[in-house]
Amino acid sequence: MWRAVVLGKTCSLGGGDPRNLASPDDWGTNREIRGYVLAELLLRARTDELPEVRQVRIRGACVTGTVDLRHAEVAAVHFECCVFKDDVILEFARTRSLRLDTCVLASVKARGASICGMLRVRRSNVQGSIFLIDATVSQSVRLSGSTIAGVNGRALSADRLKVGGNLFLNRFVTKREPPNKAEVFIASGEVRLLGAQIDGQLNCIGGRFRNPGKVALVASSAQIGGSVFLSNGFNATGQVRLLGTRIGGQLNCSGGRFKNPGKTALKASSARVSGSVFLRDGFRAIGEVRMLSARIGGQLNCSGGRFKNPGKVALSASNSDISRSVLLCAGFRSKGTVRLVGTKIGGRLSCRSGQFENPGMTALDLQEARMTSLVMCGSGLRVAGDVHFFGAATSTLADDPVALENQSASLHLHGFVYERFAPSSPQDVRTRLRWLDSQPESYYPQPLDQLAAVYRRSGQEQKARHILIAKRRKRRDSLRGWRGKTWDYLQDLTVLYGWEPWRALAIGLGLFLTVFGLVAWAQALDLVLAPSDVFSSYHPFIHALDAFLPVIDLGLDSHWVIDTARGGWFAWLVRVCLWSLPVVGWVTLALTVAAMTGIVKRE
Repeated sequence: MWRAVVLGKTCSLGGGDPRNLASPDDWGTNREIRGYVLAELLLRARTDELPEVRQVRIRGACVTGTVDLRHAEVAAVHFECCVFKDDVILEFARTRSLRLDTCVLASVKARGASICGMLRVRRSNVQGSIFLIDATVSQSVRLSGSTIAGVNGRALSADRLKVGGNLFLNRFVTKREPPNKAEVFIASGEVRLLGAQIDGQLNCIGGRFRNPGKVALVASSAQIGGSVFLSNGFNATGQVRLLGTRIGGQLNCSGGRFKNPGKTALKASSARVSGSVFLRDGFRAIGEVRMLSARIGGQLNCSGGRFKNPGKVALSASNSDISRSVLLCAGFRSKGTVRLVGTKIGGRLSCRSGQFENPGMTALDLQEARMTSLVMCGSGLRVAGDVHFFGAATSTLADDPVALENQSASLHLHGFVYERFAPSSPQDVRTRLRWLDSQPESYYPQPLDQLAAVYRRSGQEQKARHILIAKRRKRRDSLRGWRGKTWDYLQDLTVLYGWEPWRALAIGLGLFLTVFGLVAWAQALDLVLAPSDVFSSYHPFIHALDAFLPVIDLGLDSHWVIDTARGGWFAWLVRVCLWSLPVVGWVTLALTVAAMTGIVKRE
């Protein structure tokens, strides 16, 4: 063995895959190497009295006892198809590289270790845990295709790990194997990367992280220079936590599975992502996806994603700053609340054909959100629950009120500000009023004022007028007491809230002509008593005009009298109309002047 080490060749003690053995003892004693002997071999390979060995390669060995290399400086080590019955300890050790391929290990303890090359534990079974706390690896760390059973709920502990390249916790695929035949990375217990610094990417494609009801993967406060891939078959049972993580590339969870029922499945609050965040194309989350106060340099793309947390929050990105668009469309589906309260979106928020389900509760919460355009339309759009727009603002609104009207959606539009409708959106007054009527609140003036302002901005004054009139009528329904309602109804009937001052004159003129006709009829029936000495002849028109005009008094009422003794009820009707006509005249004049001078407010 020593001769092979000196020559830099592979020392092979036999073949076979130790992961297929029922027990490592099945290999027999001819493959055994004592742990302290192996440690001595590795240490002597670096002494001055012997030729320098740049790499030690051993294959097919069964190592018994602990391999203790604490604080040691050893050559590059490559073990293949080996069994380590006890721990491999490299705490605060220095080595060029450490490669453990297709091995069975008890545990690897490399706290504070410094590896100048690569750390690779590939296609191996670790029956305990891997400890890399405060370790430094100048190149990549590869755990592809390995299985870590974990101890005391911990599978991989790598807090403050520094990696000069990439960190792979992914499936192992050869060039000749399709991805579905790959050996999958499996961690049973928590994988901890708190405060880690990875210059390259964190690749967990196809990896499986299992820690039900607890934290499965945590990389909070980590700094990752490249992208983070939790995608393409990634499966986490337990919480994935990326609190305050800084990611230089994208966060790609497309096709990933996150399961933590009733709790938070993915927590990335206060994360900083220079690129985009992808929760699309087969993404599934059972439990809340929480990205509060996150900063995303690209888009948040959830197209085709499924978010399930019934009765609770399914997706939350409140108070986040997203430089580009947020896409909740093209197959997006949530069961639970989607919350974007106070979120700033540099592009559009598209809910085209998305499905938002949270019956009896909030389905979509956009309070105080800001975006360049809002899209809520599409043939597949489904909303079951409340949609809150309080304080939200957008430049362009592309929606389909008819589609929402036919569903169990309840819109809260108070405080919603928008500048224009998209050309594809319905813009007729009747549809828009039904859209506003979908609010559960009895009366809020702001949504009506906002709609009128949009019509005015586009030069549609007549439509704006209809909206403002509808606003006044809705306000009347909210008034208490008959006096206020009567006065409001009178303004509506006579001057249309100041929009049509001529209407009061027309109504007054109509009443005047009606009374004139009644008086003329009474004269024809000889129900007008003989005139006094002052007036020699009777004129029904002048009589009615004298009663109607409030500023002129000819005194005809005291000289001409309708004979009620002979005329019966008809005479009494004429007399009552003559008595009432001055009131009509005063009201007509007052309302006309008030409407023309602005005393009766249009808005």
